[in-house]
Amino acid sequence: MWNRFAVLDRMPSILIKNLKNEITKKVPVPNCDEIFYAGTGSLLLRDSDGVALFDVQQKRCRRAGGLL
Repeated sequence: MWNRFAVLDRMPSILIKNLKNEITKKVPVPNCDEIFYAGTGSLLLRDSDGVALFDVQQKRCRRAGGLL
């Protein structure tokens, strides 16, 4: 059990926090409006153009797609 969660910061960056609300990792990301859970170690990043699958551990986008 990982006991961590992700928070979208204004920088834009994603903050990984533990259950004590302490920052354990800070990951810079491309500009995005919202984040969604996409499986262990992955997040979906949404912006006005589409969504991207982001790997938090490797700190890179694996796939990107536009909105229909």
